[in-house]
Amino acid sequence: MVVFEVGFIGRRMIYEDLRAMLPGVRLMFADDLSSALGKDLAILDYYVNYECVGRCVKLDRDYDRVKVITDVASAIIRLTDPGLVKVGLDYGSEHIGLAIAYDNTPLVGATLSLAEFVAFVRLMKIKVHGIHVGDGFIRSGLTGIFTNLCRLAGYVGIVDETEASQLREIVKERFGLMGDVVDAFSFTLMEPRLVVKCS
Repeated sequence: MVVFEVGFIGRRMIYEDLRAMLPGVRLMFADDLSSALGKDLAILDYYVNYECVGRCVKLDRDYDRVKVITDVASAIIRLTDPGLVKVGLDYGSEHIGLAIAYDNTPLVGATLSLAEFVAFVRLMKIKVHGIHVGDGFIRSGLTGIFTNLCRLAGYVGIVDETEASQLREIVKERFGLMGDVVDAFSFTLMEPRLVVKCS
């Protein structure tokens, strides 16, 4: 299992939010800039006097959770082989579980509202290997965003949610995931029943 080390300098509230959304990443509060920059990725709050280049994410003064998720997810994906990165999406009645997995390890996980999810799709600038959604997606009425999902991936795969649910307890126990993120990550582990190739 690959574990990326991320150094963080910034507000405690943001650190706690990042800890929750980066289950497969070793996030550390850094004492100084050089120790943050010495990790695989550095996340620096707006007040840190350093212009980010390379493996670094600079946060805005006004905390925008979705922008942070997309910026950090994009930076982490760039550290990997994008051909091994899959996104899992669990469409619930009120929320959407999002999991970004690399080589069957969860890197990023979050529960988003529909508005946050639409913003995520709009802001995400990096392409991944595939997106796995549960078959409930077809019943959700959200199939209109299929084209936007294809902008982010080489394919969109529909997985059987009933089969994926059998992985819930294993995923919770092994990775400590919770809520809709559990199902979203489980989808990334499943072989899709239907695959739509994206051009």
